[in-house]
Amino acid sequence: MALPLPDTFPATLRTWRQHRELSQLDLSLAAEISQRHLSWLETGKSQPSRSMVLRLAETLDLPLGERNRLLNAAGFAAIYRNHGLDDEALQPVHDALERILDQHLPNPSFVIDAEWNVLMTNAVAELILRELVPNAGDELELCPSGRPNLILLILDPRALRPHIVNWEEIGAGVLRRALHDVQESTHQALRARVQALAAQEQQKLEAGSAAMSPSLPIANLGLRFGDEVLNLFSVLTTFGTALDATAASLRIETFFPSDEDTSRVLSSLHSR
Repeated sequence: MALPLPDTFPATLRTWRQHRELSQLDLSLAAEISQRHLSWLETGKSQPSRSMVLRLAETLDLPLGERNRLLNAAGFAAIYRNHGLDDEALQPVHDALERILDQHLPNPSFVIDAEWNVLMTNAVAELILRELVPNAGDELELCPSGRPNLILLILDPRALRPHIVNWEEIGAGVLRRALHDVQESTHQALRARVQALAAQEQQKLEAGSAAMSPSLPIANLGLRFGDEVLNLFSVLTTFGTALDATAASLRIETFFPSDEDTSRVLSSLHSR
């Protein structure tokens, strides 16, 4: 969120509705309730049932953690678990992620959370980061949550940004995705840093002749690595029907080669 969420149910509901750019009529129609009832919920004249809170949370497409917060604000217990990735309860998830990362080799692959914090990598992803951004783990501005942040690694001029050779082609799309994904973050330092970097890069793109003329049906990232340019496209993988807030927020971002030369380089990195 752009501002910290309030504690009361009426204010929290109203904040999320406005954040989703929905009128009371829009939300009431989507949730199949009367606009009058929704208005009373937002003013505190009416108290929601547990099922009504969950219906509104589903309609607003809230992350599981935020659904828990909405339940708490309405006086109900949270229903979605929220374990850390290293907790014993998520050991099967952790093991599955390790297998997926290894199976994607030699393609670089990252496990990231909803805020793009890097939680796990495979060997090739780790090697690329170590060589291109050797001090990533020591830079506080690249690790506002204690772990390297993939958005900041891409946007920061001290990290991967100078190595992206086709930024004018893909920059606008990257900035849109970055800003979209952090707008609901409650981590103010991360949100502020991404917004500042995005503003700087947007000015540069507007000053230049940024125009995407893709030769592929998907956006291609050109990453300079030594004397080579790795041409990569990314694929996101998520868990289906997750009932744990942490598991629901996890994504696997894997970069696949767009040409044979890139495939060869990745294979050679894997064999090191």
